[in-house]
Amino acid sequence: VSDKKVAKAVGQVNENLDIIIAEGERLTTLINDVLDVAKMEAGKIDWKMQKLDVQGIIERAMLATSSLFAKKGLAQLSDIAPELPNVTGDRDRLIQVVINLISNAVKFTDAGFVTCRARRKRNEVIVSVIDTGMGIAEEDQPKVFEKFKQVGDTLTDKPKGTGLGLSICKQIVEHHGGRLWVESQRGKGSEFSFSLPILIESVNEVVSLNKARFFEQLQERSALVKFDETPGKPMILVVDDETSIRKLLRQELEPEGYLIREAQDGKDGIQKTHKERPNLIL
Repeated sequence: VSDKKVAKAVGQVNENLDIIIAEGERLTTLINDVLDVAKMEAGKIDWKMQKLDVQGIIERAMLATSSLFAKKGLAQLSDIAPELPNVTGDRDRLIQVVINLISNAVKFTDAGFVTCRARRKRNEVIVSVIDTGMGIAEEDQPKVFEKFKQVGDTLTDKPKGTGLGLSICKQIVEHHGGRLWVESQRGKGSEFSFSLPILIESVNEVVSLNKARFFEQLQERSALVKFDETPGKPMILVVDDETSIRKLLRQELEPEGYLIREAQDGKDGIQKTHKERPNLIL
């Protein structure tokens, strides 16, 4: 009898410890999510932007979520188009987005599969996570990206979360110049997708141009097209929101005999164009 009591007490202690650990992890997740939202809204996130391979991001996220599929007996599928163009982004944050979308898909899918798909569409890469789960009612779909909002039947035994994951994903994607959306039918599954602008490596291409030919073309253009009859050096208006790029172009063009004016954005560029009447705008 004594041994049974001890075994029962040990079992109860272990069960209580499991509850404490699970609740501690849930609280930690909630705190981290709240901090993420607060930092993003305050502009305090340190974004590590770099050239990225979309396939590598997806593969890393799928590896991180593979145990979730094993627990539920779901198929983990990928459908990535070959030779996708690179994007610019924060690697860890984009992996966080894909992990979140995959985790949500697994959480609300009891049978079937979850597919991670990537395609190029014009000047964007579209990443989609497609499941065969319970789906989302049409009237609930706009709500899923709201903070602290979870849709569906609150009386079900579905796993609960913080209600912040999709809101955080939306902010991350929008910071990258993309958008996040959902297409779903109740009882037929959901497809969460986000877009990322493709990387256009124009700065490197400009630097690697044959400078002699580039300046020859500029001189030909100046001779043919004159916005103004102002005597002296031909004027070039350089429009770019990056100070370093404007500085680089000034350094390259001024020694070749051009008068350089700068504008920091499109609105400033239009104003300077009316005022300065440049021969050429970059």
